[in-house]
Amino acid sequence: MEHRFDVAAAERYGVEEAIVLKIIFEKVLQNEANGECFHNGVCWTRNSIESLSSLFPYWSRQQVGRIINSLLHQKAIVVGNYNDPPCDRTRWYSLSRQAEDILQG
Repeated sequence: MEHRFDVAAAERYGVEEAIVLKIIFEKVLQNEANGECFHNGVCWTRNSIESLSSLFPYWSRQQVGRIINSLLHQKAIVVGNYNDPPCDRTRWYSLSRQAEDILQG
């Protein structure tokens, strides 16, 4: 797998955040193209920290969690829970309008 990032996103959010943001963006676009994971008019990607961590073998689970928290704190991503059953705590992620605008150039 090749990882890349958007320079404008890196300037705004940080390089590590830009790498993760690009992956979330691509997953959301893939779900949108497949007509999947729409809730409240927004397309999402459903991922646990463990599954996201598997995409980044050079970062620990804790590092990925810290990067996700940074993106949340900077309001680059939003989080939801649309799981069945409700006890499933896997998070759903989508991009904020600002982050989406940055990545779409």
